Amino acid sequence: MTSSPARIFGLRTILVLVFAFLYIPIAVLVALSFNQGGLPTVWSGFSLKWYA
Repeated sequence: MTSSPARIFGLRTILVLVFAFLYIPIAVLVALSFNQGGLPTVWSGFSLKWYA
């Protein structure tokens, strides 16, 4: 049984959306963990103080 190109495209689109839903929040947390300030909503500069 062969799948139509539209079905393959739809499945790939759903797969990309699921991976984005899972990994974008992780990437945001990693980026905000280098914030110098204590609040993640305001970027105060780059710092490694939370890792020391």
